[in-house]
Amino acid sequence: MVPRETGTRGHYSGDTAGAGVGKAATNAGCLRMAASVGSTAAGGGRNFIVSPLSLHAALALVAASAKGETQRELLDFLVGPAGSSLAALHGDPAIRLVGMLRGLEQTSFACGVWVARGRALR
Repeated sequence: MVPRETGTRGHYSGDTAGAGVGKAATNAGCLRMAASVGSTAAGGGRNFIVSPLSLHAALALVAASAKGETQRELLDFLVGPAGSSLAALHGDPAIRLVGMLRGLEQTSFACGVWVARGRALR
C-alpha cells in the first residue's frame, strides 16, 4: 500500500493510486525481482523482508552513474525499453513516490549502494 495524505496531516489511506503510482509501477521489474527472491526464501522456511521501492531507488542511483550498455540495461529494467532514458527514470512513479515520502514527518527514506572494490561500474 502507498500512503496518501487525506487532508489531515498524519492520516493516510491505503489507496494505491492516490500517490500517482499506477499500473506501470505494479508491473515494475523490482516487484518481480522481490517476488522471486521472496518465494525462494519462503520455500526455505525463512523470514524475509524486501522493499521493492528501495530496490528501485538503489538501482536508479546506479543507473544515474552508469554509462553505455550497463546504463541502457538498467533503464530497460527500471522503466522499460520504450522509456530507456534518465529523463524517463526521473518521471517514473516510484521515483516520484520517494520524493513524496521525504516530505512526510512519519517517514524516513535513505538509500545507498555499496560496490565491491574489485568491481567496475561501466
